[in-house]
Amino acid sequence: MLAFRLLRHSVPMLFRDPRATLRIGLPYLVVVAATQIITAKTQAVEAQFGLLEASQWRDAKTFADLLIWLVLLPTAVSWHRHVLLGEPPRLIARGRWRQVLSYALTGLLFSLLLVMTVVMGVLAASQLFALFGDVTISLSAGIPLLAFMLLGLTLAAAFALRLATAFPGAALGQIPAIKTAWRATRGHMRSFLALGLVYVMAQGGLALLSARVMSPTQPNVGGVLAFGVMSWATFMLSLSVLTTLWGHFVEGRDLR
Repeated sequence: MLAFRLLRHSVPMLFRDPRATLRIGLPYLVVVAATQIITAKTQAVEAQFGLLEASQWRDAKTFADLLIWLVLLPTAVSWHRHVLLGEPPRLIARGRWRQVLSYALTGLLFSLLLVMTVVMGVLAASQLFALFGDVTISLSAGIPLLAFMLLGLTLAAAFALRLATAFPGAALGQIPAIKTAWRATRGHMRSFLALGLVYVMAQGGLALLSARVMSPTQPNVGGVLAFGVMSWATFMLSLSVLTTLWGHFVEGRDLR
């Protein structure tokens, strides 16, 4: 199955050169871990003392959230270029700001296309519920509703992954990256549906873990840090998957 081969190629990519992975990803890991601790502390202070007393913590959280994006973009660009072009594993390099800008603009277009598609999907789903609402309510245990939600999330994730295949191209300076990626991935929707399902399940697992460790009154520091590490690992794996998608579908690279 192509989706399994894509994942099998992506995961070892993170361990092929551990030093390079850490050189590129460590700054983002530190920022993510710090942000998770600040977020947990902000929630705890708000729950115990109110919004006014937590104002300084909210300011710190806002700064940390901004810092995440400032580190995330060069991390992603550096990883794509390191894997696809063999560039040295570093966040700062000549011309990096132009590459980051191209990446950010592609992300903006990606977000607009995704939002438009999701809105149309929600409108279509609301019409279906309006037509078949009585049947849906009468079904026991809500299983059909959950199945419908899972299907909708998987379709959205598959669509998003096809669009997101353009991100490595943006890091390489390939314009228009989204159009190129969309054409190259035509006819492989089943593989993207399988990858989308894996993504939805992984995000669901992270959400459950977050609900356990992000206690509003007594956050578990060890659990919060573990969640931060898992979020970082998921992000790095996502970058590897996107790099593999671009390399295989657009550049025609073999899946070893």
